Amino acid sequence: MIAMNEEQIIELKDVCQQIRESGTNIELSACGKLKKLMNYANKKGISYVIIPNDDESYELKNMESGEQQKLSKEELVISCKGL
Repeated sequence: MIAMNEEQIIELKDVCQQIRESGTNIELSACGKLKKLMNYANKKGISYVIIPNDDESYELKNMESGEQQKLSKEELVISCKGL
């Protein structure tokens, strides 16, 4: 999961915890430029990246296919189960 700014980190820690509880490993990145963080995810072989939106939704991006889904927090936790 990519934190776009410092203010998001507390909220995103809660979302990460919910995803972990569903049985999925997740890493919360430090704040930084999106392009740099996406390159980091590619280099580590991370299959999916979660990008928070300003409207409290999330983009779940498949790094292999490039496909993105816009999801609510609840939909995101369900979608991440088993990834």
